[in-house]
Amino acid sequence: LRDSKATRHCNMLVGRTLAGKSTAWKMLSNARTTLSKAGNPEYEPVRHQVINPKSISMNELYGAYDLQTMEWTDGILSSVFRVFARDDRPDEKWLILDGPVDTLWIESMNTVMD
Repeated sequence: LRDSKATRHCNMLVGRTLAGKSTAWKMLSNARTTLSKAGNPEYEPVRHQVINPKSISMNELYGAYDLQTMEWTDGILSSVFRVFARDDRPDEKWLILDGPVDTLWIESMNTVMD
């Protein structure tokens, strides 16, 4: 995970329940934050936001355009991206999508990850 994180801006951990996926990213996050706090200039503290995409609708996840009001309503992802973008701290910002992979939300994720 550390090597993949160093070369890619998006990573995916896939596996069965209780396989250690959450433990792996939490350990990496804690290690990077600890190294940063110890004064290692190669690392920044990690802040993360966890979302279970399967627990909400597609419109709640990605946002939606209301044809009656002609207005866009941000979804959780765009709201989190805006908060991360406005934050000028050098911290690493990780968005964790934790839950079952479903074709309903994962297909649109390719565009988001690009």
